[in-house]
Amino acid sequence: EGVAMFNESVEEYFGNSLSLLKKDVRADLIGGAHPVYTKVREDPAVMLELGATLMTIGTGEAVAEAQPLIEEALRKEPQNMKAVELLAMAAAGNQDWNTAADQLTVLMQYTMSPDMPEYLRYEQTVKMLRAKAQNEAAGKAKP
Repeated sequence: EGVAMFNESVEEYFGNSLSLLKKDVRADLIGGAHPVYTKVREDPAVMLELGATLMTIGTGEAVAEAQPLIEEALRKEPQNMKAVELLAMAAAGNQDWNTAADQLTVLMQYTMSPDMPEYLRYEQTVKMLRAKAQNEAAGKAKP
């Protein structure tokens, strides 16, 4: 509910300027037709911010576009825990359960100790994500 309220307030504040980030413009930024393409593709921080912006838009299409950007930023900066966290959220939004679980596991390993309450919550979430992935795989395997 808080995310929905945030998205509504962002849309209200910025009005039609968010419509500038339509798919064709995003594709130009990501794919190379726009002059800032080089900056976007060469700077992991810019890729990450664009991915985070797409996540904020929150539509299925925007979240689907965010995941490869965040993955690329993470490939360039594998120690970036912000990228790990954003990738976990994007993957979960795209129902890429195993990737989401993998990224949460990385967060647990590098930012938490097993005696922290957050660790236990993340551990339960990872188990739930793995179960979703198994259930989905089992459903696809049945004729």
